[in-house]
Amino acid sequence: MRAADANALMAGGTEVLFRLGAAGGLEPLDVIALPPAAEGETGTPVAPFLFDRGFVPLRGAGPGRLFVRSAVLPDPADAGADEGAAVAMTSLGSNGRFANQMFQYAFLRLYGLRAGASIQVPAWDGEALFGLSDDRPDPNALPEIRFYDFDGDDRILWALDAPPAGVDFWGYFQELPESWRQHRAFLRRLFRLRADWSSPLDRWFDRVTEGGRRPLLAVHVRRGDYVRLHREGLGWYRPIPESWYVAWLRERLAALAGAGSPEPVVFVATDDPAGVLPAFAEFEPLTAADVSAGDADLLAHLIDFEVLRRAGHLGIANSSFSRMASLLAPDGQRVAVPDIRTERLVPYDPWGERAFWERFDDGNPPDPAMGDSPGAVLRRGLRARRERGEGLAALHWEKVHAAALEQAVAAEQARAEVLTASLAAQKSWTEELTGLLAAQKAWTEELNASFTAEVARTEELRAILHDRECRIADLGDALERQAVEMARQRDTLGAELEAVRFQAMLGTPKWLVRRALLKGAFLGLSTADRALGWMHAGLRLRLRYVAGLIYDRRYHELSVLLRSKFGAPATAAGEAAVPARNGTVAEPPAPPVPVPAAAPAALPAAVPVAFMGGEAFEAEISGWLNPGWYGSRELEAGERFWTPPAAADRAGPDARYEEGTQRILGLFGEMPDDLCPNPDPYLRFGPLDRFYQRFSAAAPAAATPATRSDAGFSIVTPFFRHLGFFEDCARSVAELVAHTEARAPGVAVEWVIANDDPDIADAALLERVPPAIRDRVTVVPTGKAGSISTGLNLAIERSRLDWVLFLDCDDLIRREAVEVLRHYAARFPKCRYISSSMVDIAEDGRVIRFRRHDAPPQRMLEQGMLAGHLKAVRRDAFADHGPLDARFDGCQDFEFVLRMMLDEPILIVPEPLYFYRWHGGTQSLSRHIRQMETHRRIQRHVLRRLVQPAPAAQPRAVAGEPLRGMAVVRTRGTRLDLLRETVRSIAEQPLPMTPAVVVHGDEALAARVRAWCDDAAPGTLCLAASQPGRRRGYPANVGIEHALAHPDRFGYVMFVDDDDILYPLAAERMAGAMVHGGADVVYAVGNKRVPWQPAEEAYHPLPAATLLGGNFIPINTYAVRTAALAATGARFDETLEYLEDWDLLIQLLGGDARFHMLPETVSEFRMFGDGNTTVRRMPELFDAADRRLRTRCAQTAARMGIDAFHRSVLDFDFAARPPLAPTEIGMMIDAQARFTEGQDTIAA
Repeated sequence: MRAADANALMAGGTEVLFRLGAAGGLEPLDVIALPPAAEGETGTPVAPFLFDRGFVPLRGAGPGRLFVRSAVLPDPADAGADEGAAVAMTSLGSNGRFANQMFQYAFLRLYGLRAGASIQVPAWDGEALFGLSDDRPDPNALPEIRFYDFDGDDRILWALDAPPAGVDFWGYFQELPESWRQHRAFLRRLFRLRADWSSPLDRWFDRVTEGGRRPLLAVHVRRGDYVRLHREGLGWYRPIPESWYVAWLRERLAALAGAGSPEPVVFVATDDPAGVLPAFAEFEPLTAADVSAGDADLLAHLIDFEVLRRAGHLGIANSSFSRMASLLAPDGQRVAVPDIRTERLVPYDPWGERAFWERFDDGNPPDPAMGDSPGAVLRRGLRARRERGEGLAALHWEKVHAAALEQAVAAEQARAEVLTASLAAQKSWTEELTGLLAAQKAWTEELNASFTAEVARTEELRAILHDRECRIADLGDALERQAVEMARQRDTLGAELEAVRFQAMLGTPKWLVRRALLKGAFLGLSTADRALGWMHAGLRLRLRYVAGLIYDRRYHELSVLLRSKFGAPATAAGEAAVPARNGTVAEPPAPPVPVPAAAPAALPAAVPVAFMGGEAFEAEISGWLNPGWYGSRELEAGERFWTPPAAADRAGPDARYEEGTQRILGLFGEMPDDLCPNPDPYLRFGPLDRFYQRFSAAAPAAATPATRSDAGFSIVTPFFRHLGFFEDCARSVAELVAHTEARAPGVAVEWVIANDDPDIADAALLERVPPAIRDRVTVVPTGKAGSISTGLNLAIERSRLDWVLFLDCDDLIRREAVEVLRHYAARFPKCRYISSSMVDIAEDGRVIRFRRHDAPPQRMLEQGMLAGHLKAVRRDAFADHGPLDARFDGCQDFEFVLRMMLDEPILIVPEPLYFYRWHGGTQSLSRHIRQMETHRRIQRHVLRRLVQPAPAAQPRAVAGEPLRGMAVVRTRGTRLDLLRETVRSIAEQPLPMTPAVVVHGDEALAARVRAWCDDAAPGTLCLAASQPGRRRGYPANVGIEHALAHPDRFGYVMFVDDDDILYPLAAERMAGAMVHGGADVVYAVGNKRVPWQPAEEAYHPLPAATLLGGNFIPINTYAVRTAALAATGARFDETLEYLEDWDLLIQLLGGDARFHMLPETVSEFRMFGDGNTTVRRMPELFDAADRRLRTRCAQTAARMGIDAFHRSVLDFDFAARPPLAPTEIGMMIDAQARFTEGQDTIAA
């Protein structure tokens, strides 16, 4: 069951639920959610009430209570109670045979669901057959409730509002209560035979019935112990004569022959084949022996049972075996049962009878208390009371006897205690003597052990010395082999890197590069490579970096897609009947000329005018309430196909439009909070104004020819799955062809169908087309094309006429469509893209609403596909603008129209010519999310076309791969305890990284910290910044200069303070982004921590160009390639007391360094220093530094140009971070303003 298909109710309390259920309000629901039961809650239990209405509790629902309609629950194992009382049946498996056990288990399973209790049963055959699994009972844990044969006393349990739990049931439970009818589908899935056993039976069934063509008639003739039991006076077990079944078979065979049915197959299930089968010889019946001969390795009675439940016609016996088979059979099975009074088989409804065994009662039971008669019920009640009285008397006798036994036991216990005390005294004396002997022995053994230990210690030292000598030799060999292997893998990684970069230069989509990297990283290695790879950091770098590029994203914006589906939010239409199969509700009168100017005629009598709204509906179907657009110009009244009146009433249509919109939104259910839309940063900060300018300036090219007056129309339809809707679509095309022939003789119309469904043959598809137009239809098999766009492009290539009209296989086209399009093609002869308004219709073809076209086309990039159905594109437009782009499957038409709009105007006409069908096969939340993502990619793609490409970057020299980094740690030697954690977090990185502690102080301080490093952190590089009077940037520059002096050792540099720490894998992720992404600066996410508090996120990444609006990158969250520092000359400004880290990033950005965002948390800074507080010790110096840097930001923005800002925004992955906060939006606005001001300054 999919969540999108379920109707659910969240009820606030049980009282509301009971009132709703009593009124029948639960019928349309599939899921009911209730809050947890309050402590001490009393009243009528919910589970029995909901069970009687078809609902069962769901396991693992958390703190709340969740009930699901059992008919839609795919796996019965998911139903049940998580805690509480239990009910058991310890007699299951030993009280009756196969079908009796199935009735017993069905009773207990459904009773447990109704009582809200778990069930406990011993092991029985059904667990292996049907894949069942339940808890095991304690045979003595629960009191027993017993019900006897052939009575319906247990049915009273199903009428109780609070059924008892904590009991052990005994009985046969074969009379069905009314509430079980609600759970038929649940029982059929519960007793579904395992696939490995049912599949051979299915194949046998298909073979003998020729795929279901031949009917299967089955009878069950019960013999065995029935003969003996009937002689003993049990009338219910009367053997039914074979002649009754023979007569029934003859009757059914004659009826089937009269109906023209193929020759039926007869099957006889019996436990006495030798005695029964001769009576059925005329039918040449099949038996279980025929099945087991080579089709299924099952016991005969299991084969009989499964064939009986599959039969189309079934004659059952007075037996639980065939009765259970009829209960589990599909609803279409026709069942007959023996009738004792008429001595024949009569029609029977297995689920409609409440007293099955009563029909076989001959009125003479061996025990007067047996049966379902009033007298038998009274006798059972009296018997139970008598047995209770006898039990109480026996209990009183047992209590008296138990008291006497207790006195005797107490006397014997006192005598035993005296004997025990005597034995304890003797044992104490014996233990004292034993202790003295043990002490003597221990002293002797201690002397011997001391001498032995000395000898063993000497041998151990000799062995250790020999072992160390061997290990030294082995390590030398291993190091040499590992060095050779690392060199080989370095060469392999270098070749793969060049291939990836080459792909990126060709413009390969980002997702495809990621997939290629991931595939190459894992599939390009042999088994030995993979085993060895995790043992050295270089290969682990590649694998973890590439795998880290693929991560789940959550999508926060559905607004664009919802606008494209629902139009601009305004009002909605009521539901209206559509009499014609193509959705046309009114046909205008035939005008004397091809271009009519009058409004359509009155509606025919078949349309319920009062419901439709009369004149208001006429205004809707004529498009009078919609504007039209050619480019950015709104159409005038005289340019329309149907001229609107001077004024049209909108009140009624607007109200119906709002109703229709709410109905469509109801298909999605309640929108989750995390999918609510937020402002799109690509549109807000991208070059949207350039899109407006290009659109407004677009005009037809001088060389574009005018549309011919006799231009033909090719309808192109992609087909997949929806055969029923396709037939409606085909009829609408046939009506369009007939209408066009009548109004415009000589105008050619063809239909090209792209068959994307590999399961439907082209010939079968053509058969669904009306014969009158089959000669105009071409079916193009595109099932292996690989995408929707590729299949449509193939169909467009096969089309032959001037205009291409796109029509989906589950939608309808208005029969006046060609007539209207010819009108506009004559008015606008150089227009090559025409889009109409459309009508939303329901699955049954009824009108939901008329779609509005209120927004002008220049808003299409923001609001989505405003120029969708119906789309008419002139063929030569594909030659000029290219085919549909398969990279944007699902929204390929949106990308194509945006591509055209940048170069030539498009036409949006107000008349609704297309009927878009809403149905469950196309509407789902996951589909809309995918379309939302594609819309975002198209927006970025179009905006990128409006931005100048970045100048070619100079390649950076790479000293070695993987890169080894250096982390510069600034310290004044006052926080050595925190410095220890900082250095350890660097030194213990899986990919080697050198901690470089730069001591900002005099020589004495440097010597003291160096000594501390040698003791506490061996291998740490200790550098001296020996001029204490210089500012914060000075020690960081000392580290930079050391890295630049040793480029062969340090490929990149990070900067951390002595109270920061790097998280594990920080070095691998930073170096991986540089090696595989070609970045000069990699910046990531960092945490902040108040001492003794949990860590929390500090700043989220933004596009790198936002640095010119403010700093959002903490100093310990970025790494800089050493070659970039050398090329740009960037250094920390030593004249700044504050913001020196921001200044370094501005220098790198202005020096054309390539920035790369890594959406992972790599480090943590602690809230100690002045740089991490909002109140500064020296606010004047901070303000002066801020003013200097903002001036530098303006100068850098002016030099880089506005295109650099747009490229940074469009290349940034906003889906990899949370929605923008107000402060972040403000920072991006400031940066955009600086770039814009710089552009204006340059222009001036």
